[in-house]
Amino acid sequence: MASSSKASVEAMKQAKKEDNYLPNYWRKNFYKFLVPVDDLTKTAITKVVHDTWREDLVGKGLDANDLALLGHRRLEVIEVHRVENPVVFGRYQKAKNDLLDKTIALNEPSRRIVSIHDSSNGDPNTTSLLADFLKRDLCPEINECYVLHGTKTDRIGALSENGLRTKNANPNAMFGKGIYTTDSSTKADQYADECKLSGPPCMRCLQDVCDCNFTKFDSVLGEHKLRFREFVTYDEDKIYPEYIITYKRRK
Repeated sequence: MASSSKASVEAMKQAKKEDNYLPNYWRKNFYKFLVPVDDLTKTAITKVVHDTWREDLVGKGLDANDLALLGHRRLEVIEVHRVENPVVFGRYQKAKNDLLDKTIALNEPSRRIVSIHDSSNGDPNTTSLLADFLKRDLCPEINECYVLHGTKTDRIGALSENGLRTKNANPNAMFGKGIYTTDSSTKADQYADECKLSGPPCMRCLQDVCDCNFTKFDSVLGEHKLRFREFVTYDEDKIYPEYIITYKRRK
């Protein structure tokens, strides 16, 4: 066990980059933030959208009542763009480095999603089903992963320029005012669900409202009794919208 923890700590040290680091697969044409991906990347991302789609759950849940009227049975991916925004990604990289430093100081990796009680599904399907070449920069020791977030077409410009912003989040959403993501393309085609928190819970008492004055969790996984898993983060710098997937609903 000690050997495994030591290896994980070394992996986290290797995962640290300069705050101004940019992925080497970016085209780095910063005159435009949205860059069309190559055919291999589009095929891999399209496969994840299809593999995480559940036709039987379309229109199910309070968030999806209107979707049932559309009668669509699948999603057709039209195009995929990568968001290459050095300023927003720089904030993400700094937040990642800070989280790595905090985890390294504990001398052990973050508890993996697969080991959390009742989380039998393990890592997000959007990560486990994704082609390996797209996961090369991920750091599983801090649960860095790929997930999906649904939004409207007219918000893509602001999203690519500013990233995902908590100021636009719904304070009355299920797990409080945060950025909601999922590992299901069916859920990403909807909004969020019920049974609310006011924000991230306390690491000591596990309550969202308390007097412990103790550290809060960085994120929340909503799973119990829900049709879909939702991953919620409350710090906008800890999430980066790397790919924009444009699709159409098909019957």
